Amino acid sequence: GDSLLDCKSCSSRKTVHPECWPIPIPKNDPFFPPVNTTTGVKQCLHFVRSLNGQTTLGPREQMNQVTGYIDGKNYMLSTLRLGSNVYGSDICEANSLRTFQSGRLNSTKMVGLKDLLPQTATHIECKAPSGLCFMAGDMRASEQPSLASIHTMFMREHNRLVDGLSKVNPHWNDEQLYHNGRRILSAI
Repeated sequence: GDSLLDCKSCSSRKTVHPECWPIPIPKNDPFFPPVNTTTGVKQCLHFVRSLNGQTTLGPREQMNQVTGYIDGKNYMLSTLRLGSNVYGSDICEANSLRTFQSGRLNSTKMVGLKDLLPQTATHIECKAPSGLCFMAGDMRASEQPSLASIHTMFMREHNRLVDGLSKVNPHWNDEQLYHNGRRILSAI
């Protein structure tokens, strides 16, 4: 919402808030344009340092809103518990991440590149100039390049696993492939 810092301007650390740390986009980036084609202004990726979680002096400790474990504990049903940061924290989110074909997770096909996370225009905190943000089981997937990378790796690995399971178990349906892929990925 409106309470979030808008740190996509390359000068936002000085003009918006000292916790803004915008990331410059390289000229050769295949995904993000380094310059806004309408305004001609250099673009940066929106990045805000997270709040520190302590009131004492010393190294900054982060507050954590989302579990870092792949065996997340946010699902109501025990069969949906594994990997909430990859598969979503409720049934609606989990379903939005699935293709419902061959057990695979949704992805964005990129010509000449490997698949990326699916994109959405409905994320309430999306600040991307294109209006599109990555969609993963973790709502923070577009906040930091490192998170987007990790979520992309898990999505690709899930899809690689279910493709292999499909070859050795051609009689399995979408549900069997999807849930067995989840179990294997969660065990890794």
